[in-house]
Amino acid sequence: MYRIPLLLASLAALAAPLAASAGITKADIALVEDTDGKITESAFLMDQYLRAAACRFYEDHPDQYDAIFVFSIVPLDFFGNTQQGWPVKQDEKGIGRMLYNQTASFCAKKGRLSQAVKMGAIDTMPDNPDDLYKGIPMYTLSGIELMGHEFGHHWMAAVTFAHEDGIKHCLLRGHEPTGEPKPGDCDGYEETEYNQHWAYYFNSGGVMYGNNIIDLGGGQFRIWNEAFKYGPLDQYLMGIRFPEEVGPLFIADPGDGSVSSPSIAAPKNKEQTFSGTRIDFTVDDVIRSVGPREPMPDACHWKGAILAVHAKNKLPSAKQLDKLVAYGNRWEEWYAFATDNRGSFDMTLAGSGTGTADCPGTAVDPPEPLPDRPADEPPEAIPDASQPVEVWDPGAGEDAQQPPADPGAAQDVAAPEPGADPGAEAAASDVPAADRPGATELPATCKPGDFACSGARAMKCSATGHGWVLYQDCENDGKVCAEGMCIKYVAPGGNGGGASSGGCGAGAGAAAPAAPVLLAFALIALRRRPDRPSWSIPRCRPARTARGPERHPSRCVPHAPDPGKPQGHRSEGGAGRGARGAGHPPCAAALRPPSAPRHGATRSS
Repeated sequence: MYRIPLLLASLAALAAPLAASAGITKADIALVEDTDGKITESAFLMDQYLRAAACRFYEDHPDQYDAIFVFSIVPLDFFGNTQQGWPVKQDEKGIGRMLYNQTASFCAKKGRLSQAVKMGAIDTMPDNPDDLYKGIPMYTLSGIELMGHEFGHHWMAAVTFAHEDGIKHCLLRGHEPTGEPKPGDCDGYEETEYNQHWAYYFNSGGVMYGNNIIDLGGGQFRIWNEAFKYGPLDQYLMGIRFPEEVGPLFIADPGDGSVSSPSIAAPKNKEQTFSGTRIDFTVDDVIRSVGPREPMPDACHWKGAILAVHAKNKLPSAKQLDKLVAYGNRWEEWYAFATDNRGSFDMTLAGSGTGTADCPGTAVDPPEPLPDRPADEPPEAIPDASQPVEVWDPGAGEDAQQPPADPGAAQDVAAPEPGADPGAEAAASDVPAADRPGATELPATCKPGDFACSGARAMKCSATGHGWVLYQDCENDGKVCAEGMCIKYVAPGGNGGGASSGGCGAGAGAAAPAAPVLLAFALIALRRRPDRPSWSIPRCRPARTARGPERHPSRCVPHAPDPGKPQGHRSEGGAGRGARGAGHPPCAAALRPPSAPRHGATRSS
């Protein structure tokens, strides 16, 4: 696989060639049969749904895809028909997130899968991918742009910036508190209250929200959106644009307290003018706050697959297959356009596409035949490797390690002994549970894989059954622990949107009053499902000269979950892909410009 010559990309963009594709046909749609209905049953639990669909998919397909896009042939209800971008592994530094790897729980045996996207029911998507998505009132993105939005949550948007005075700013992201706003050190609020979307008044490019804003001078600004794409800062975070190519960045503060409005982008071809104050910053200010983006440059060519989840013995109709094919072909074209021809996608199931002239890729070798496996035999377990946790600390130099969020947690994560639990991140047993504030002492022995709460900490039983390991510190996310899982509690009448998972789910805003009911359903679902997802042990980062399973031990960079950072993205149908737990905060827009549509807990993130 070759790399795009980034320094010449801006010139290449003028030619705007379409993606060179092997051509998507019906044979490139992976049919995933939901034999017992459990995949569809978990549709309102985004990560579990994607995991279940992926594991069923990998029973018959090799791990040769960087991203999967999961559509449902089965109609989904209001709570299940949401769009969600879920980073399966995060091995990029300098994008505002911690390093981690969940490929094992997605059954990606070679550890290649990077992003999983839930697109909801195909019948609710517009027939023409370029038509507006109608599943969200007043939504401004098209079907294909919504697909790009959810995929973009692999990198966006968790960064902050700091000028030379060192003061951290979050104004470029939407401020979306789930309750009473909490004072903090990021423009007056806690950073966790800002979601994973660009704020309405950030001149961003629009597909990850924000807008295309023109400075008219004299304190006057004009919003004019003709098309939404990944902006210069997006492309930097994606690793396909060098820092020196990003150019000036700015936010236009209207001065009415809504500068960090989480509203969705303004409609296309509809002018909006306003008065305001320009707040300038640069990519160097972003780097000063979150560290340099590594690796740089990153691989520009991605291999993807479209999954169609259908009920037992009920195959997709010809119309549904044609629609999925249309989205696959349009995605390849749109992604090249949206990245200014710096990136490319191959959506053929065989991996036979070779990208574009500016971002070429290579066809994958034909996979070895998968061994036959009896229908009642479960897939083999997929262990993860373990390495010490390495985190960039902006205050301690490039090679320093950042201390864990919990002062009482162990400083290092040692490689487990053979047979140790591959999902454990840090041994919480190093600090007795009873010594932790508000903690509950757990029994010394337990059933491997069980979950329990110790105060606000979600704990998981070790593989040996002797002791517990920290699964997630709910308190860091502003959540509570229940049934061994971190959930977001929303008091009756509060400004919430239920548990968040990481993208801004579309349409959920209208359902906010039902948060207590959803909480009850979530607890029931968790009680019924012992196979709750777990973070995987850190593993080495793949070689970045190409996407694939090749690994370089000398460049081993471990992954570890950050309880306070978003790990998934719920689209406009649930919670936002904010900076909590495994996703953004719910999209209950507390601030918005007077004339802008509210980005409530939308159904696509």
